[in-house]
Amino acid sequence: MRLGSADGPAVQLELLGYEFPAPARKVTERDWDANWLRVRGTMTPDDRRGWSFTDACLTTFEARELADWLRGVTLGEVQPSPLEDGSMEGLLSFTEPCLAFGVASLSAEDVVIRVHLSLEALPERVSATRPELYEYYVEVRMPLPELAVAVEDWCRELSAYPVR
Repeated sequence: MRLGSADGPAVQLELLGYEFPAPARKVTERDWDANWLRVRGTMTPDDRRGWSFTDACLTTFEARELADWLRGVTLGEVQPSPLEDGSMEGLLSFTEPCLAFGVASLSAEDVVIRVHLSLEALPERVSATRPELYEYYVEVRMPLPELAVAVEDWCRELSAYPVR
């Protein structure tokens, strides 16, 4: 899934597979170990000093939650979340605090999404300064119809990884 514009900042997220490909035992609902997904993130911030990371940072059910949240953004159901006093209010965050998402601004035509990055997802040049969780982010602007297409791409990719 690619978030952003062709000529501006962008975030590419790709599912690489389950962290543990074959469960050794019978899986129960919400079996965390069986449902971790390896994610490759490729970041192109506005300064063009891009980087990438690979980490098991989303579960199958969290990846679906991200799809639902992004779909909600396209429908105007997610309100912008201010960045005041390090508040996490309005952010979509996950068990592993590598990624979080927020809406910086939303209009009838386009959206600016903040992709917050922490720990393994940070660029090396930033990780040495040890920023607080979700303090570092990349903002991407895109038309709402393009976001809808990106969400469908994510859902197609995710369909290969059912909840186990």
